[in-house]
Amino acid sequence: MKCVRNLSSGRVHLRTHSGEHSFSCDVCNTSFNQLRYLKQHLRIHGSERPYICEVCKKSFQWQSALKVHLFTHKGECTFSCHVCKKSFRYLNNLKKHVRIHSSERPFSCELCNKSFKWQSVLKVHLRTHSGEHPSSHDVFKKSSQAAESCENAFEHW
Repeated sequence: MKCVRNLSSGRVHLRTHSGEHSFSCDVCNTSFNQLRYLKQHLRIHGSERPYICEVCKKSFQWQSALKVHLFTHKGECTFSCHVCKKSFRYLNNLKKHVRIHSSERPFSCELCNKSFKWQSVLKVHLRTHSGEHPSSHDVFKKSSQAAESCENAFEHW
């Protein structure tokens, strides 16, 4: 049994079990069991960006986004590959990188069933079916992973 500080807190807590959602968004009709969650949600519809970076003054809607942003100023790479120990600043880039060490090829061409480790490579491949032949470096123009690790990317296709 959860210990609550007062009767009001107890009522709020009980809403989590009852499924009661008394607070609704006027824009998209999503409902919440607490007013604070509705207020937080409303930021996605508006321009409120209350979390500001002390270093560069860039603002964010969410505190978690500010925390991730702060790593850009520290130059820290907090996510490491368990195979080769290469470090990445963002978890998403590590997830893409790990495919280098595996046989996983999650992106398949519907026309010829050829599969690829990265979506950007599939997009370039699809051009070959239309007769358009892009340069090999076009594969990595939009790839954030390539920006961190372009030098050895071609040897891992």
